[in-house]
Amino acid sequence: MSFLQLNCHNTTGSFEVATFLVTGKNQYKKGDAYSAGLSGNVKVVNGIIHVTEVSYADSDPSCCPSKKRTVKLKSVLLKTNT
Repeated sequence: MSFLQLNCHNTTGSFEVATFLVTGKNQYKKGDAYSAGLSGNVKVVNGIIHVTEVSYADSDPSCCPSKKRTVKLKSVLLKTNT
């Protein structure tokens, strides 16, 4: 499994995490995706994707989001008969 971290919008800085299954040489199948707020950081520990995301608290000025949280994601691969 591979993952891709994107900052999708220059103004809002929306942040996405997507997973892909390697199915062959230069061949991938799209897995799960997660919208993670304004900005963030991604690391993988023992197969678990840890996303630390930053967003605005009610009292934050527009320059400086301060609210952080970490979300743990796991992509589950299911075997199908195809």
